[in-house]
Amino acid sequence: MNSEVRLAVSFRMQLQGIILISISLVIFKLYLTGNMAYIMAPKMMPFVLFAFIVLLLLGMYRLFRSNKEEMADCYCLSVDSHKSSWKEYPVYGVFLASIILSFVTEDFQLNAASLANRGIISSVSPDFADEVLLSEIYNEETKRITVNDDNYFKVMQAMNSELDQLIGVSIQIQGFIYRESEFNDDEAVIARQSMTCCVADSSVYGYMLEGEVQKLPTGEWYDLEGTIQKRSMDGNMMPVISISSINKIETPQEVFLYE
Repeated sequence: MNSEVRLAVSFRMQLQGIILISISLVIFKLYLTGNMAYIMAPKMMPFVLFAFIVLLLLGMYRLFRSNKEEMADCYCLSVDSHKSSWKEYPVYGVFLASIILSFVTEDFQLNAASLANRGIISSVSPDFADEVLLSEIYNEETKRITVNDDNYFKVMQAMNSELDQLIGVSIQIQGFIYRESEFNDDEAVIARQSMTCCVADSSVYGYMLEGEVQKLPTGEWYDLEGTIQKRSMDGNMMPVISISSINKIETPQEVFLYE
């Protein structure tokens, strides 16, 4: 085999190995920094770690075999050695640019503009019995509903199926301020993101707010207390929260709800 061809083939194999190892290191970096939680649901983590191990081993194997003469000979026989290899490099460049971007990026959360295009969901499928719901979500001692990650969807189902019974009930909830492009200045939603498998299937759930919401910045997190009311929207009666008090809070470590 021509030594020039063998050198070109060896270089391509080394480049492929470096790309595979770099992708595995991106996965490791996201996992180590906790940013993987913004991209993948916890139930997908075993598959992510499996991909990390496989990519790392494949990359190391590719690098190790790139200097083996018999491997280079075999590789050359499987491709057209006369084909210009420069056409492949832009493809490698796309991978390398994406890898570098992944290493330098620190914030992997969707911004307000991206979320606004997803639309708001204010109801869930009836997965729980209504008579059980009210007893589980309503605290008789405090005379209010406290919404947390564990009961979020139960509360949402109850507020849609038993709205008339809950009118005037106090509620405490945390979330970020969400607005769609067609919202008026006095319209806002207290919202949470939900993820099933990955960020591509994430959705935004939340409740319309009543009160002084004009000065609340979109995307900021708040802890608010209010009372449950109802309002007609697009011909349907929807639950809304009338604000009694509201306080700005730091973005929590766990921003997603998981279905």
